[in-house]
Amino acid sequence: MNIDRRALLGGLAAATATALAGCQPAAVPLRPFPDPSFAQNGFIRLDVNEIEVVTAYRAPGIAPYVEQRFPITPERMMQRWAQERLQPTGGTLRRGRFVIEDASVRENEIARSGGLRAAFTTQQAFLYEGSLRATLEVFSASGENRDGFATATVTRSQSVTENASVADREYAAGNLLSGLMASFDAEMERQIRAYLGPFLR
Repeated sequence: MNIDRRALLGGLAAATATALAGCQPAAVPLRPFPDPSFAQNGFIRLDVNEIEVVTAYRAPGIAPYVEQRFPITPERMMQRWAQERLQPTGGTLRRGRFVIEDASVRENEIARSGGLRAAFTTQQAFLYEGSLRATLEVFSASGENRDGFATATVTRSQSVTENASVADREYAAGNLLSGLMASFDAEMERQIRAYLGPFLR
């Protein structure tokens, strides 16, 4: 789904994705946007003593990766998701581990057509692709055996027009984060209920 300036300024909510400052220097961060929360969706209660949150993903920090420019990074939001949605019940020696494996956003320029028609047409200039992946593991009391796991992967992409303003791009950036996390929230819970059912309480 494409976002153009008219749609954004008209207040239409875009379903997928984002744009960072396409024509701005790579080091320019985006201004703060609403901070998503997941507590309203309730706890997923696991029969473990504790749940460790680990980040295996390392942001490259160079093009085409741009997630470091987000005021709230996808990685930070995945950490918050684990804190707000996963609850250990205690009373057991089993332990859980939530591993963030991907929390990236890539910015790629879209080739634009030339000629007379291009002068009268608003074209798409950039494509932003976000990807989230995490695994929730349950380990035995000894910690030597993995008794079960569930993995969720979600992606979203968005093209942005060449005449998009800075405000437009910031609005789209907020949509990227909220859209990715809404998809991740639903998919991670679905995977947990499908593959970690015996450990749910």
